[in-house]
Amino acid sequence: LFDTLVDYDTASESFLPKLAHRWESNEDRTRWTFYLRKGIRFHDGRLLTSRDVRSTLHRLRRKNSPAINLFEDVEDAETFGDYVVVFRLSRPNAFFLHLAGCLYLAVLPAEEKEGLPIGSGPFRIGKLEKNKLTLNAFDGYFGYRPLIDRVDVWFLPGIEQESRTYQLSDQDDAEDNKELSNPGMGCRYLIFNFRTPGIHHDSAFRQAVRLLYDRQAI
Repeated sequence: LFDTLVDYDTASESFLPKLAHRWESNEDRTRWTFYLRKGIRFHDGRLLTSRDVRSTLHRLRRKNSPAINLFEDVEDAETFGDYVVVFRLSRPNAFFLHLAGCLYLAVLPAEEKEGLPIGSGPFRIGKLEKNKLTLNAFDGYFGYRPLIDRVDVWFLPGIEQESRTYQLSDQDDAEDNKELSNPGMGCRYLIFNFRTPGIHHDSAFRQAVRLLYDRQAI
């Protein structure tokens, strides 16, 4: 739903352009300058500018965000035109790109509106119901348009902390919907697929696996 100034690629262990196509810092790492891409639009059609970046930082402070301590060294963000923003720090920070790429600094529109959250990411919120969140591909995305047109995220009462279920479909009544269950944060599962043949159908084998594995360790 949202985008950050930069993105961190774990494979190459390097930062990649995102909302900012280029960045630089002064020698002592107290001023970080980001040059924004032109033509990026929020889901409601508004153009993203440096003013939105500055407002996102101020919003963290105004809302007293739990993450505000991460940005306590940031004195302010100065805008120079619509596409240049400079973060002024009270002390050197060689790791500021990590902050610029974290979710807490995902850029939101400067002018807040009532209704569903608005970002500039590849998906936009289509509908939010009690038991389901519908995400639609954002055709105006500045990067690669998602291959999936729609994602339905279902909320399952009572097990929110245990699992998440995603349903991918082309139409509401599709018979060939596929559901992908993802374990919750911090959980690991060992699952036997009884739809396939194998030794796991033998209860003695499953009992042996239970003894071999340290359940606390996994």
